[in-house]
Amino acid sequence: MSSLPQRAYRFGMWGLVALGVPGLFAAFLGARRIIPLPLGIVGGFTFFTCLLLGALVGLQARRQMQLQRDRENYSTMLIILANQLRVQDDVVLQRIAGKGGPAGEAAEMVLHGRREKGDRRRESGERGTVTGSSVPDPTALADEMAD
Repeated sequence: MSSLPQRAYRFGMWGLVALGVPGLFAAFLGARRIIPLPLGIVGGFTFFTCLLLGALVGLQARRQMQLQRDRENYSTMLIILANQLRVQDDVVLQRIAGKGGPAGEAAEMVLHGRREKGDRRRESGERGTVTGSSVPDPTALADEMAD
């Protein structure tokens, strides 16, 4: 369900956490004077830098996920609105579409669907016959076979 950019953000966030943990360990060892103090300071700086960058990347991932959720909810809302508006006649739908907004967009979807449906009916009516059979006269086929 998560898209590629969301995975990249999540991977980046946890990668920064993984890079920061050794820095925390180095800062702890430097504070205990097990390793030289400048290495401990560099480790602490590395830890806090990775912590800050990881938080920023995590917030960006959260923002991306929220935007994706909002897009999905908007699409669902349009489908529900279009389903409710499908019983309206074309004049009412054109008036709603003229006002704009989500309801206007849903009305435009219904009108577009009706136009496509009418086009398909006209195309199929031109290709077929009145009876709906692709063979104009069933006896004509038998006559051709007899010849």
